[in-house]
Amino acid sequence: MLMEQQRRQDEELARLREAEKKAASADEALSQLERLRAETGSLKERA
Repeated sequence: MLMEQQRRQDEELARLREAEKKAASADEALSQLERLRAETGSLKERA
């Protein structure tokens, strides 16, 4: 019984770690998008 509970906790921890990696990737993509938008905006101002 205790081993089953430990196994479930390990699986949940693995899911949480995977979700954290995806969130970090999404955050990085958002940062890149914001930088591109800023660059595009400054290019439009120069034109």
